[in-house]
Amino acid sequence: MAKADLWAVFDAEERKRGEQTGLDTLVVHAVNGGR
Repeated sequence: MAKADLWAVFDAEERKRGEQTGLDTLVVHAVNGGR
């Protein structure tokens, strides 16, 4: 569960930088997490 919290925080940071980048990062994390 800690891992999910960590990537969620990183995604939040990315969203602050830019929604486009945040969405791309979320997808990348989702793909990496799936594997």
